[in-house]
Amino acid sequence: MAGDLITYTITFSNLSTEAIVSLKVTDATPAYTVFQSAACGTMPLPTLTCSISAQPAVGANGRVEWTIGGALNSGLSGTVTLVVKLQ
Repeated sequence: MAGDLITYTITFSNLSTEAIVSLKVTDATPAYTVFQSAACGTMPLPTLTCSISAQPAVGANGRVEWTIGGALNSGLSGTVTLVVKLQ
């Protein structure tokens, strides 16, 4: 229903045998929704950092980008969240 909020939890994983550095997670507001908020979620290691490096204004559409700092070792995963409002 218009005005309802939807929270997407996006999981990122390292399925390779090498550590991943300079990781970016990117998503966009889906059709018929507008941006409300974004957040860093669970990080698998305390040495990893997370920041939101791009986002639209609240009530607008666009790309959201999270930057994960540090090395994501093989087999590890974490999460970020995106909240949108139905139009």
